[in-house]
Amino acid sequence: MMLSSGPVVAADGPDYDVEVHLPENQMKKSINYWWLNVKPGTTQRLSLTIANRSNETKVFLVSANTAITNSNMTIDYSKSNKEATPFLTGKQPFLISDVSDVNGTGKNTQQMTVKAGQSKKATIKLQIPKRKVSGLVLGGINVSEVSPYHQDNQAINNVFGYSYAIVLQESKKIPDPQVKVASMRFDTKMKQFTFEAQNVTNSLAKKIQVKAVLTDSHGHKVATYEAKEATIVPQGVVKLLLKNKDEAIGKGRYKFKVTLSGQHLKNKTVTRYITVQ
Repeated sequence: MMLSSGPVVAADGPDYDVEVHLPENQMKKSINYWWLNVKPGTTQRLSLTIANRSNETKVFLVSANTAITNSNMTIDYSKSNKEATPFLTGKQPFLISDVSDVNGTGKNTQQMTVKAGQSKKATIKLQIPKRKVSGLVLGGINVSEVSPYHQDNQAINNVFGYSYAIVLQESKKIPDPQVKVASMRFDTKMKQFTFEAQNVTNSLAKKIQVKAVLTDSHGHKVATYEAKEATIVPQGVVKLLLKNKDEAIGKGRYKFKVTLSGQHLKNKTVTRYITVQ
């Protein structure tokens, strides 16, 4: 199972590199992100090196965040806690961002200055909670170049970035994922139908296929949604939007059908009838 790692934003290409250092408790040796066997109540130390290959001093933002699956059905490691909350069930064992300390600051993010032609090491300390977790906790480390025009501004402009997954695993056995279809409704502002796919376990839901079809009272398709080979993070909530075939949805009674399948998942079909006033 491959998770996102490496460059995540590209403009003219990077003039810096990031090297991840994998510790001894790395479970999967062939990948370039962290998949770690950890124990409750311990401290896990991670590190990486930023090499500035340019001829000018650069500032980088290093952040440790909780992973979400966004509405494009891709895993995103860039969200703050506040931004990530709508994409999570609220039942995750803990958030990576809450247990992270970047470079001894006591915070999950820090800006680092690296001079031209030099390298600098970043350390991230994770304080693993004492309560044992059955399953996985997923997050990621982002390293982003900060525009010189925004280095003192909270609205940081990331020119280029690298992202590396963190998967924490305490037990050998991982529960099978369970994905629910929920919140099937009509959005009155957008004039479109929406629904949620919720992974209610501490497991990665992999190779997810979702197909949604909306038909009118005559059986005609008026809106659809389809995703293939998607991944939903543990305790992830994905908000999905059906694409209207032609015009905006008008008044009437509609049949809303969602079919969902995936690796280690039982095929599921949910049907609801919704009236638009």
